[in-house]
Amino acid sequence: MCVEFDHFHSGRFEDIIENFDHGTLDSHLKRTTTSSQIYHIKGQEGAVCLRSSDCAEGLCCARHFWSKICKPVLKEGQVCTKHHKKGSHGLELFQRCYCGDGLTCRLQKDHTISNSSRLHTCQRH
Repeated sequence: MCVEFDHFHSGRFEDIIENFDHGTLDSHLKRTTTSSQIYHIKGQEGAVCLRSSDCAEGLCCARHFWSKICKPVLKEGQVCTKHHKKGSHGLELFQRCYCGDGLTCRLQKDHTISNSSRLHTCQRH
């Protein structure tokens, strides 16, 4: 806690220390608000996360270097990563989110691109 020194009167600092709650934020919230007033704020784009449920709607939790952050769910036409086997994510330094609702990650079918191209994009079912 940061407070200007001039704002303390005799004994005030001791009162603050004595009344300071060393518990968790959750226990503090439970004492000062009713349960209906407690809201969990979901992480915005770029926020550190552990799982997708930590992120706001339209975002997922994906690896970015050695940590995980909230990234946008992919839209139609965006490049996606097709995983052939469950758990085959390996070590992707820049993991992508999954394709959004109604979209599937499929091999890009474009006659201008060589047949050897393995580019996958989010496409309508």
